[in-house]
Amino acid sequence: MPIDTIVFVPGICGSVLVDGEETIWPGTPDQVLFKSYPDRLVNILATSTTIRATDVLRSVPLKLFGQTIYHFSGYGQALKSLEQMGYSEKRGSLVPFPYDWRQDIRESAKTLHTRLSQPDLKGKRVAIVAHSMGGLLARYALEKIGIPAGLNLRLLALLATPHLGAPVAMQNVLGLRPEIFLSAKQCRAALANPAFPSAYQLLPRPGVPVLLAPDPDTGFNILNLFDKAVYEKLKLVPGAVAAAEAFAGALPFIGPGFRSPCPYLAIAGNAQKTVVANYDLPKGITAVDEENSGDGTVPLWSAAPPGLPVRYVAAAHLDVCFDSEAMAMLRAVLRPDLPGGRLFAVNSAEAVTFSLQPVKESVSPGERFIVAVVATETVSSIHLVVELTRVFDKTQKDAPEQVRLDYDGGPVRSIPLEFTAPEKRAVLLFQLFDKDGQNLGEPRSVLVVS
Repeated sequence: MPIDTIVFVPGICGSVLVDGEETIWPGTPDQVLFKSYPDRLVNILATSTTIRATDVLRSVPLKLFGQTIYHFSGYGQALKSLEQMGYSEKRGSLVPFPYDWRQDIRESAKTLHTRLSQPDLKGKRVAIVAHSMGGLLARYALEKIGIPAGLNLRLLALLATPHLGAPVAMQNVLGLRPEIFLSAKQCRAALANPAFPSAYQLLPRPGVPVLLAPDPDTGFNILNLFDKAVYEKLKLVPGAVAAAEAFAGALPFIGPGFRSPCPYLAIAGNAQKTVVANYDLPKGITAVDEENSGDGTVPLWSAAPPGLPVRYVAAAHLDVCFDSEAMAMLRAVLRPDLPGGRLFAVNSAEAVTFSLQPVKESVSPGERFIVAVVATETVSSIHLVVELTRVFDKTQKDAPEQVRLDYDGGPVRSIPLEFTAPEKRAVLLFQLFDKDGQNLGEPRSVLVVS
């Protein structure tokens, strides 16, 4: 039977945060376009106890040369994809769950549990669709607090969820990587308060060997991030490290024989270059990334635990939320009464289409980064054109640069294209065309932040 109601839980940074009457996150387009996210707002993010979440972050519209570009549009696209299955926010069958993503995941899980306990969900066949960190708080709510009495919860779909953590989170907490509108330095400042430890709770769990140091005898040593000497050397926030360790210790490991409180399924990306470890080198902590090892953010070994049924997709981290193969699986389990659902990777009768997927939404000046061309099914031939326009302010942009992609070979679903960010703030616009010059979808954007 079909699911009546979906509760959608976004990941970290995926809810609009307001303090008083002011939007603190993501700010306004004028505050982030060609300039730094205001340090004043960073301080509020790091310290305010009066912030509230008002909505899922659907997109941020950037107006450039008479054109509106929807930056960070993943959750808006995800909700549209679910609406195409017949669910509706207006009718109450699609329930977005915004939350203060700075908080301890355990506190956000309590808030989710309270929402799941509301009368409007009683008597309905309910499913939770959760992305990234949202999957962790949904799991904690169900496994540690329990399914609310009277709730007929039929499914938890875990999209790109870091069950064992994500090594890239260390880059964020150390201030080595930007995130959406925050520069790398601002990331560290925003995460300095132990009262708001959620980003630390995305670090790899204790016992996951992904922090390594060179050793002349054995080649490398495995370091324990949760050892006091290690986290003090890295100048991490002790209270936030403790919260991360406590959270990891409380959430069960999903291995063979794992018994979930309701049916779970996972959707994991396996085709993008992803940070899989960090090396403690003399020059500092250095990320180690590997091709085809995850979704660009979460490694495959974390998003696809051995105790769950898993659908593997080629999409980048945010795009997993509306990837055609991911949606085909969700349609199969949420709306088995509708055509178009496919539980696992079975070729469809639909024509193959292509999309552009930035692996990172924001980059630092001079950084090399990847934009992937992703097909809806495996193909052996790709002949496309990617057009890049560099926009430096509301009046200055470079002439478009075209990159031809001509591939003939073994079957693939994703081709990575590497670009280098300019040395100053910019918006980089990417547009995909077929070989005849036909536009293939909406442009995608990458912000250069500093």
